[in-house]
Amino acid sequence: MNNTKQNLQKIINQALLAIDPEKLTADFLNKNNIIGKYKHIYVIGFGKAGYKMALGAEKILGKKITKGLVNVPNLPRNNKLQKIKLQKACHPLPCQTGFINSKKILTLINSAKSNDLVLCLISGGGSALFTVPAKGITLKDLAKTFELLVKHTSATIQEINIIRKHLSQVKGGQLAKTIYPAKTISLIISDVMDSHLPSIASGPTVPDPSTFKQAWQVLNKYKLINKIPDSVKKHLQLGLNKKIPDTPTSRDRVFKNKKVINKIIGDNNTMLKAATSEAKKIGYQTISMSNFLQGEVRQSAKEFVELIKKIPPNTCLIAGGETVVKVRGQGHGGRNQEFALTILKLIPKNLLKNITLASFGTDGIDGFCPQPVAGALVNYNTYKKSQNKSLNINHYLNNNDSYTFFKKLNSHITTGPTGTNVGDIVIAMKK
Repeated sequence: MNNTKQNLQKIINQALLAIDPEKLTADFLNKNNIIGKYKHIYVIGFGKAGYKMALGAEKILGKKITKGLVNVPNLPRNNKLQKIKLQKACHPLPCQTGFINSKKILTLINSAKSNDLVLCLISGGGSALFTVPAKGITLKDLAKTFELLVKHTSATIQEINIIRKHLSQVKGGQLAKTIYPAKTISLIISDVMDSHLPSIASGPTVPDPSTFKQAWQVLNKYKLINKIPDSVKKHLQLGLNKKIPDTPTSRDRVFKNKKVINKIIGDNNTMLKAATSEAKKIGYQTISMSNFLQGEVRQSAKEFVELIKKIPPNTCLIAGGETVVKVRGQGHGGRNQEFALTILKLIPKNLLKNITLASFGTDGIDGFCPQPVAGALVNYNTYKKSQNKSLNINHYLNNNDSYTFFKKLNSHITTGPTGTNVGDIVIAMKK
């Protein structure tokens, strides 16, 4: 089993190396000469991978960068950047500091002219880390609107995004419109499972087909028109009455003549391919499934157990995606730890003797826990230790307390914050 765990560690290492933001950014810029005859190159960015993407940009572009500003959730202790300045912003909820620093980014790009380039470095978490409410709307009113949508309705993420884009100065293609007539090149590390460009960080440099009318219809559908703040209602009504322009579509001049380029340089599939390649190199048969992890975490884990039952010996089953947790209790944990704990509950114990499974988040931070962990590892030894300690799996699942369960068994996967995020990965190895 120790050899199995060593092989698992090799696969995890290669998976994380493949989505290293610095490497992805530098490799793209090295292979694609974007410098051209631009008078100035400005670098802006926002997202969990912002710092490492900025390092990659500086590595290739160096002194050719005129100036840069990048919003990140945490400032590194040993900042190696020379030309690009990091700015603190907040995640998962926007804050006043992030708003002020987002405005600084807008001020920077306002100086860009038609013969300049703005290189945008976008990654997961960018929607919160780059927040500029529409004029007349405060952060407080914005937060109240989304609290109403998220906590008191069954609105889909697509419906919420329509609202989000129409209450912003930068989302839904509006950042690209602000940058115009300078050229925009966006390098994107996707945390969205299908890498749908308009959904990543709310598509700041991507055409938006949604309208003010649709935003109003969403709020009306959930009977929120009379509950949202007056500033939000007034802004949407101005849009409905054509007093302010809608978000730019693909027909807008901004998106013609190749003035805007959006390029995904890394996503969940990038990681899956690297993990699968390493598993094959070690000698396993492999089965790889993108977008398998979705929906409620316990249902997804149940389906995964059924797959494990069917795979032959010497097989590595790898799945990517991102599930959601239905919170029932008051404990600590995250979707990956809960996935692993559900597997431990459901998998036949005679089968578990030949299985080692790891479930972890690529940002290194799984849910809300006293200490940051990426996920958890499960094998037969985990089960035996839980029995010896008289740990009741149902008790911990009912209280959403997977963190405490795995902490008692010293079975966490701990990577520390990785500086990137492309969703989750589950690796199951059968002897």
